[in-house]
Amino acid sequence: MENIQEENEIKKRIENRIAKKNLSEKLYHYTTIGALFDILSNRELWLSNARNVNDKKDCLVFIDAISALLKEESPEYADKIDKELIIIKENFKFPYLFCLSGKPDDAGMWERYADNANGVCLEFDTRSIFKRFWWRAFLEPVLYAFPTNEHYGYKFFKDYIGERNELKHFLNEKDLFSYLKVSGYIFKHVSFVSEDEFRVIMDESMFDMNVKIECKKTKEKINEVMIVDLEGNKVTTENLITGITIGPRSQQNLEDLRSFLKKLGLIKLADNIRKSSCPLR
Repeated sequence: MENIQEENEIKKRIENRIAKKNLSEKLYHYTTIGALFDILSNRELWLSNARNVNDKKDCLVFIDAISALLKEESPEYADKIDKELIIIKENFKFPYLFCLSGKPDDAGMWERYADNANGVCLEFDTRSIFKRFWWRAFLEPVLYAFPTNEHYGYKFFKDYIGERNELKHFLNEKDLFSYLKVSGYIFKHVSFVSEDEFRVIMDESMFDMNVKIECKKTKEKINEVMIVDLEGNKVTTENLITGITIGPRSQQNLEDLRSFLKKLGLIKLADNIRKSSCPLR
């Protein structure tokens, strides 16, 4: 009875989060055929370290923005702001990200993230993402343009930088800097707004899950990744991944892919694959 009550409470909270963040029922991950093979064969996801993503300002754009605004408003504190900014960045540990989009079958996403449209787009069930990572990771929409002076992080940092040197909401300076760091995880440069990104986020404070940190060879280089089991918390692969779209330039035969999925026991998924309708040449 207690487990049923707990599951119902989690379900209720998931519905509240989906409604509050205005999330769609499905989210999409663009990737290569090789990555698809590894994800399904090994029943695992690779979360990329944010220091290796294509936005070189990722996770730091928020901290840079509030610092720039504070220096503009209070130039007399510019030296102190620069000093604290150096401390924050020197001690900044990038999180691990699994990136998704709200856009299915999108030309720009195909070319940027799916092997120049030769890869695949995986359809993920939003509720199952929440359930799989419950209490162990965030699922958040990325913010590209947000009034910096309205964010609590700006207000807290301003109180700390000012002559009163206030830390009334935090135990110490490290606690404040940790808050600013986590706040920055969901901010990205405005030039990436067309991606409509959502991200599963894990950092070192969330490692109670069964995860491994390893170095893996991708197409272009060796990267550090976090490996997470695809299944868990009563979530199966087919709960989580509900469809596959083959890229518009891919030569992948649908019947061969369907055969591969069936041999893995993914019968429902095998019945939900299709070719992209995007007319990329």
